[in-house]
Amino acid sequence: MTPPNTISFAKAPERFRAGAETPRDFLERCLRTIDEREPAVRAFVTTNPEGARRAADASAERYRAGKPLSPIDGMPIAIKDIIETEDMPTEFGSPVFKGWRAGRDAACV
Repeated sequence: MTPPNTISFAKAPERFRAGAETPRDFLERCLRTIDEREPAVRAFVTTNPEGARRAADASAERYRAGKPLSPIDGMPIAIKDIIETEDMPTEFGSPVFKGWRAGRDAACV
């Protein structure tokens, strides 16, 4: 069993399928870790915890129904600030683009 304070991307979907953990449980651990470490790491420009929670809850429903969308359904990811996302700013690491939104997701997203 994975200790509750451990975050393992590789093992999480297996735990979701087994019902040992939900995508929301996993996400909340990730968010706590980000909150704890972000002041030192400074990796995130923008986060969307509420959107991530909605997505995790929808994924949990799919797992309960036995119909995950993919082998990594429910896994939270971060998108680099240079890649367009429809629902979050894409600022290219530059104050010139502060708040800029593409209005679409890049193909890799």
